[in-house]
Amino acid sequence: MSRNPYLADDGNGWVQNSNCDTSHQTPVTGNNPADAHVPLKDHNAGGDPVGTVYRDEWVAALATDFGAMPHFYDMDNEMDIWGGTHRDVHPNPTGYEEMRDTYITEARNLKTWDSNAVRFGPVSCCWWFYWQSAVGNADKAAHGNVDLLPWWLNEVYWRDNIDSTRSLDVFDIHAYPDPPDNIQSASITDQRKAAVRIYRDYWDPTYTSESGTINQPWATSIQPLGNSYAPNGAIPFRIPRIRAMLNMTYPNTPLSITEWSAEFAGSTSVARAADFSTALGDADAFGILGRERVTYATRWTAADSANPNYLALKLYRNFDGNHSNNSTFGTTSISATHNADPNLFSVYASLSQTGVPLRIMVINKDPANAAQVTFTLNHFTTGGTVTKYMLSQASPTSIVVASQPWAATQVFPPYSATLLVVTGAVNPSPVAEWDLNPDTIQVPAGGPYTLSPYITFATGGSGTAVTLNSAQFDSGSVCSSHGGTMAITTAHFDLTPLSTGAIAVNPGTAPGFCHFTVTGTDNNASGGVTQTQGGWIVVGNPAATLTNPSPSSGPAGTQVPLSITLNPGSSIGPPVCGTPPCGPSLVAGASVLFKVDSGSLSGGVYGNATQQIATANGSGIASVTLTLPAAGTVVHVTAEGPYALGHPVIPFTVAAN
Repeated sequence: MSRNPYLADDGNGWVQNSNCDTSHQTPVTGNNPADAHVPLKDHNAGGDPVGTVYRDEWVAALATDFGAMPHFYDMDNEMDIWGGTHRDVHPNPTGYEEMRDTYITEARNLKTWDSNAVRFGPVSCCWWFYWQSAVGNADKAAHGNVDLLPWWLNEVYWRDNIDSTRSLDVFDIHAYPDPPDNIQSASITDQRKAAVRIYRDYWDPTYTSESGTINQPWATSIQPLGNSYAPNGAIPFRIPRIRAMLNMTYPNTPLSITEWSAEFAGSTSVARAADFSTALGDADAFGILGRERVTYATRWTAADSANPNYLALKLYRNFDGNHSNNSTFGTTSISATHNADPNLFSVYASLSQTGVPLRIMVINKDPANAAQVTFTLNHFTTGGTVTKYMLSQASPTSIVVASQPWAATQVFPPYSATLLVVTGAVNPSPVAEWDLNPDTIQVPAGGPYTLSPYITFATGGSGTAVTLNSAQFDSGSVCSSHGGTMAITTAHFDLTPLSTGAIAVNPGTAPGFCHFTVTGTDNNASGGVTQTQGGWIVVGNPAATLTNPSPSSGPAGTQVPLSITLNPGSSIGPPVCGTPPCGPSLVAGASVLFKVDSGSLSGGVYGNATQQIATANGSGIASVTLTLPAAGTVVHVTAEGPYALGHPVIPFTVAAN
């Protein structure tokens, strides 16, 4: 029905029926995949047809061409929907285990072929497939009713630990903000309004999605959809939600979004990208991606240099045209708050690592009204001048530059994005930058969790220290209103690799999103500089529990069965579909990790002598076999449940008699 305009033999695999009704179409059948694709295989496959491309040879050629720099690889693309996008070579839907096994195999192979490879995965396509596989509810039910991405990430993490390696360098998703359901038939005015407000999907815990794709409480069985499970509580909160899951499950893994955009206005891709609402939306997205700690992000598609959204990118990456380090937005995000309507106004701010100049991005998304803004600059003394780089509807094909004296109150025209480069100095200047470690984390209701702040950068040398002063949930948050607490247990930490503070977190009893703030003061010689940092606790359902019916002892040298019962409780949340087997009481297929400090383990689905992954049966029982060591030895065993179900852990011992 549709064909690639750049390649005549590349279509979408569907045939439109003779009545020209696009809602009725049938799949192409009997097509020879070899006329559009060549096989891509590992070299050990054997019996390969002429024209086969081998991954190891292909990667070696790429590595040579690109030299000693890091080489970024997306490990294929949107494997969760291969059955739809690549029906000719992969007609069946992709399930949980194929996504895990294919990724791990090829990611580990890749590193042997190119030591500079940086592996991005799983390159998931979209909201629904963050939580569901294309196989459907039965696939989730067969894996403990755990959502797809949390399950996949958990499996990769555990298997990497067992094999003492790392398969995942960057956790990568695609994140097109889901538009209102009627966006295609909406007026151009409404399309433009949606394009400039839609990135609230990324960050705003008060934004209820306008899309039926997200307003589906059956999409996820473990994620809070807001502060209730009602359909009108479907809040995307996309980036903090994903980062919280990532930090909980595979710490120290960056987040990437390698496809994003929201070109709603216009009727063709060229018209959409050229529409000025797209430029303002892009400017907003760039600010959000930086502030929310997305390490890598690539827009789909790249902005055309003839379109205003190209200039929106230039405001962040080369605003003065000099292609220097001073031509970009700063490397350190700093707090920039406002009290305006987030649908119509955004502001972002940054400093370079040296502290100056201050850069402020002001985005007025109101198409009709100017925005009068009064700035309050904390701990920054201006040098008296500001240079404005403005992109506006009035001049959509160029960035207008003007220098003027700094004024606390300024006016920004309708439909404009303006970068302010403010001379001056940070005053007083901190001698240390510190991080909450992590700033965003997922914790089951009831917790607990411990944040471990540490110093990330210091100008004061080895004697630099920070003392934590306060830590608390924001007033009115679901945590503060449901018994949540934060307590500083180790206040003082200094610039050493092992020195961290400690903040004990009890998130309270209700699922939801909880913002918190922490203050800390460094040992600046002038009396110390206090900084305030903030973060999010994504509170999931109460954790599952583990019970241990295993024997406490056995004859030395013999094999004894170890069994753990996984009790889901409400960790899986309400049922995610109307047809069994998918109720919250079923955990068949959930993974449990066993570890021992002596003796040897066997009998799981994956592992080695000291660690084995087993899967729970329909009664929630996961079992492995322990071969006991010499008499008199006490084997210390630890069993861990899935991170997505709150990561319950139970230690126990088995004595060799």
